[in-house]
Amino acid sequence: MIESVTVTGGFLDGQQFEFSGDLNCLLGGTGAGKSLLIELVRFALDQQTDAGDFPQVRREVESRLKYALTSGSTVEVVLTRGHARCLVRRAYFEDGSTQPEFIGDTEQMTGLSGRIAIIGFSQSEVIEYARTPVGRMALIDAALDLTEFEIRVMDALTRLNDNGRLIGSLESKIAQACRKLQTLPEVEKRLEELSGLFDGETVKMQASWSTEKALFEPLVGIPELKVTARTESGGKFRGPAAVADNHDLYQRAQAAFGQLGEAIDVANAQLSQVLLAVNKELADVQQEWFDRYRKFDRQLAEAVSRIGADNKGLSALRTRLVELQTEKAKLDAQQTQLNDEFMPNLARAKAYREELISELLEARKARRRRRDDRIKALNKLMVGIVRIKMLPENDDAAYLTELTGIAKGSRLRGPVLQQICENSTPVKLVRSFLTGDVDGVCAATGAERKHIETLFEHVTEKDAIEDFLRMQTLDLHDGLSVEFRKHSNDGYVPIERLAHGQKCTAILIIALADGNDPLIIDQPEDALHAPWIEEYLVAKLRDLRGSRQYIFATRSPGLVVSADAEMIITLISDAKNGAVEATGSLERHDLNVLTLYHLEGGPVPFKRRTIKLGSSMT
Repeated sequence: MIESVTVTGGFLDGQQFEFSGDLNCLLGGTGAGKSLLIELVRFALDQQTDAGDFPQVRREVESRLKYALTSGSTVEVVLTRGHARCLVRRAYFEDGSTQPEFIGDTEQMTGLSGRIAIIGFSQSEVIEYARTPVGRMALIDAALDLTEFEIRVMDALTRLNDNGRLIGSLESKIAQACRKLQTLPEVEKRLEELSGLFDGETVKMQASWSTEKALFEPLVGIPELKVTARTESGGKFRGPAAVADNHDLYQRAQAAFGQLGEAIDVANAQLSQVLLAVNKELADVQQEWFDRYRKFDRQLAEAVSRIGADNKGLSALRTRLVELQTEKAKLDAQQTQLNDEFMPNLARAKAYREELISELLEARKARRRRRDDRIKALNKLMVGIVRIKMLPENDDAAYLTELTGIAKGSRLRGPVLQQICENSTPVKLVRSFLTGDVDGVCAATGAERKHIETLFEHVTEKDAIEDFLRMQTLDLHDGLSVEFRKHSNDGYVPIERLAHGQKCTAILIIALADGNDPLIIDQPEDALHAPWIEEYLVAKLRDLRGSRQYIFATRSPGLVVSADAEMIITLISDAKNGAVEATGSLERHDLNVLTLYHLEGGPVPFKRRTIKLGSSMT
């Protein structure tokens, strides 16, 4: 439970808030600091609204914190679990706040992810959860530690991106080699025609020398080589230690980096010497080869002159013969590299990619199983009022966006790309591209063959293979289907067909059923009909009393009075600061009076409503 919150600096400077382990309600006028206190707790525990899921809500929260906190303001939250006690402190800075500082029995409060387990909703966040299946999945994830799956996924993604760059490079080299090799038949034909004009063993040797020329011509010029390592961190330990007792550790760290730097300098000096010697030797080898070649070339010229004493054009044909033989040698070397290096490496890279894809999919499936177990447990707790289920890979918006970007310039229309996305997955589409399985894509998606061929050709011609492969790693996010029924005899109705207030009620019922961690909500009654508050939320709260802590900022008499709040905190404010007005329960006369004022406007309007509506009670 959250035992207390203390604020230093900003709108609530110097205020301390004490909470009970049961139902706590924050009351006060507009601008008194109710919502701010909710956000300060979430800020201190690093449990704020996810900017990726709900960017608009997060922007509103950040704006509220910026307005109500000065730079350097701190929030301290005291937590207890059994006999364990922990203080969490966090400082706010507009240009980047510090990480939470934990003091005390932290192991008793944090899970494997290192985060305090709470469930929190900012104002309007419940409404956002009600809108989209993918956003609603965050309700399930909030109570789960998915760190191990995130690590597995990130590891697979890193290796897949490296693999994609390799495949893209190999495909480019193969395409370039194939374009060059298209000239090979013509070169061989011209060479055969020209070779027939010459006789003699010396002339025939020209082909062998041309083959060697392709090897020795690019021999020299190995670029500079260096051993590198990240040693810049060593400089951070040269100054005085921030904590004097840790000076010895600074010295050890600096010495370790120094040892590494010295070893690198020695290795680079040795490498530089060896490289210099190697380049000199290779230059000598190349020079010796060219000397021998020039000697052979003179012999060849003499042989050609003897053959063609009466044919002055034979010398020019001999020059052309040398050119063709050299070109043939280069093309043969290209063919060998294609067959012995590029193609086998590509086959290995594709096979390895399939292994990585299997790892990625298995990590995501394991995450889905963890979520599914949580969903089953929640369905049992909600006793037939709300029913939820998994919608695997429910969001293909990113898939369509990526495919549309890649296909730009191919003249494929939007409906065709949408048809492909709706009837395939990125994994299968890219796999078909890598294997050239156009027919498989057509059968799976119903798209015309010419469209799939156009897409695949466009990817290759645009040199977008790496981008296309990266699409294979897209996460088509799981969604959460929510169904609600008003009464046990009614059928379930999908949340998309519910009225706005009913949608929010269904989300809040899930939150109330979700475990025993502290539940913090800013104005849970937003957009709810008053009877629904009483019938569902209040009834559920009364059933769950004593099982968890609740902290609500609210204006609802139902939540405060009908649910019988154990701790009421009223806040007041002036133009500059907010403050605690009173703390206690409804049994205290002063809190009873303040609750009547903040929720009903005071005794006079409450009596008027009682008189006006009293006849409906008889």
